[in-house]
Amino acid sequence: MRLGTSLLLGMATVPQAASEISVQCPDGVSRCIQVGLTAPLTGRFSGQGLSAKRGAVLWATTVNSDGGLNVAGAQKFVELIVYDDASSSSTAARLYEQLISVDGVDFLLGPYGTSFSTVAAAVAAEHGRVLFLGNAAGDSAYEPQPGAPAWPHIFGVVTTTSEYTSPTARLLHEVHDAQTAAVLSRSDNPFAADTVAGALVSFGRLDASGDATLDLVLHATFAGDSNDESLTTGMASVCATNADTLWFFGLQGDANALLLAMAALEGCRPKAVYISSGPTDAAWVAAANQLVDAHGRSNLADLYRVLSAAQWVEPAAGRGGPADDLFGDTAGFRYRMETFFSDVDTGDDIHHHAASAAAAGIALGEAISAASQVGGVVLDAGGLPSQEAVGLAARDLDLSTFYGEVRFDNRGRNIAKGAVTTQVQSGSIVPVAPAEHAVRSFCTWRQLFMSRAASCPIMTLTCGVVWCGAVRCDVVWCGAVIRTRCTEAWRHCVSTCVCG
Repeated sequence: MRLGTSLLLGMATVPQAASEISVQCPDGVSRCIQVGLTAPLTGRFSGQGLSAKRGAVLWATTVNSDGGLNVAGAQKFVELIVYDDASSSSTAARLYEQLISVDGVDFLLGPYGTSFSTVAAAVAAEHGRVLFLGNAAGDSAYEPQPGAPAWPHIFGVVTTTSEYTSPTARLLHEVHDAQTAAVLSRSDNPFAADTVAGALVSFGRLDASGDATLDLVLHATFAGDSNDESLTTGMASVCATNADTLWFFGLQGDANALLLAMAALEGCRPKAVYISSGPTDAAWVAAANQLVDAHGRSNLADLYRVLSAAQWVEPAAGRGGPADDLFGDTAGFRYRMETFFSDVDTGDDIHHHAASAAAAGIALGEAISAASQVGGVVLDAGGLPSQEAVGLAARDLDLSTFYGEVRFDNRGRNIAKGAVTTQVQSGSIVPVAPAEHAVRSFCTWRQLFMSRAASCPIMTLTCGVVWCGAVRCDVVWCGAVIRTRCTEAWRHCVSTCVCG
C-alpha cells in the first residue's frame, strides 16, 4: 500500500493512532480478511458510536463463530480494527487514511453519521476502496465530494433522508386530513439539510386527487447553538402559522430545546409534531419526559405526541420479519446481542445504530463472497477479489436480512427498505406507520382533549398529563371513557375541543 496524502489531511503532520483490534484473527489462522472502521467512542456522539461499534463487532464475531465467509470456496475469517474518531470528522478522515495506507486493511466499513461518512467516502474514493456505510442517512454521503475522484463503490444499508418523511407525510395527509406544514431546521448541519430537502420533496408529492400532500407555509432556521435566540424566534414563527403539522430538523441534542421552546408558547397546538433526531431513542424519551419548564410542565414528549422516523424497529410479537443466514430474524439478532454484551438486558431496546452496522457487515460479506465466485475472477495474494469486483457484485445484491431488505441504486443507496414512522405514546416509542410495522394507531395531539361528552372510543392512551395554559390536568382512562380531575378553568378551556 502506498503512503499517500489524503485530499483532506496530510498524514505526515498528524500522529498515528494506536491500532485497536476489536475482533482478533482466530488462533492458527494465518490470513484473515482485515476490515477497518472508525466510531465516535468519545465526544458528543459517543453513545451512538459505541452502539455502532458493537454492531460491527457482533457481525465479525458471529461470522467467525459460524466458520467464516465463503470466498472462492475457501472459508475466510474476519479481523476487525476499530479506531475512536473522537466525534471529529477531521480525525475520522485521518484514521481512514491510516487504515488504508498504514494498517493495509482489506475492506472498509463506515463510521457513524453523515458528516463522518462523507469524509470517509472521500478518502475511500481517493484510494479506490469499496466502502459499506452502516449509519449514513444523509443523501450527501453518496454524492462525489469536491476534489475527490468519481468512485461508484460507496454503499449504505440505511434508508436515506430523501425517504425519511414520506410515510409520515402520507399518514398525516391521507388519514388525518393535514393540509399544511411549517418547518424549523438547523442551519449548519449536512444531515439536517438533507432531511429537510427530502421532506420538501415528500410534501410536494401528489395524492390521488392530484393535490400536494402538504402545503409548506413557512421554513425557518435556527443557529447551530440550540440555546441561541434564533431557536426561540424560529419556534415562535412556525407556531404563529397555525399549521396543521410542525416539522423540526436538527441533531439529537437540539430536540429537548425544541420541546421546551414549544412548550413555552401558549396556543401552539398542531395536529402533529415531527422531530428528526431523538424521539426514536428510549433514553431521549425518558429524559424528555422529565423536562420541566418555567410553567412546571413535564412529560413533554408525551404531551406533544412526538413523531419521528426510525431506521429499524423490532417486529411486534408474533408478526415475524425478514431474516438472514447469519443472525436469523430480529429475535436471533437480539439473542446474540444479549449473549455477547452483558449490559444489554432482556427487554431493552436494541438501538438501530448497532443493527445497521451489523447489516452493513452482512452486505460487505455477501459482496465479497459473490465477487469471488464470478467466472474468471482474479484473486489477490490473500485469496480476495479486487475492490472493483466487490463493488460491482454489491450492485447486484438483493438481500433479505434481519434489518430489512437490501438493494442498492446507482448511487449506492438502499432502495429496498423504507423508514418507519414512530410516535411517543405513554412513554413508549410506538410504530404507527406504514401498516406492516404499525402496532398502534396514530394519536393526534388534539385527541388528548375531550369535549363534555366524556367519551372517545378511538383513543388508545392509557394515562397522561395534559395542560391548558398553566393548568394541569391528570387524565386517566377507564376502557373508552375518560375521567378527568380538573379545575373549572380547564373545563372551560376544553369545552370547545373535540376528540379526533
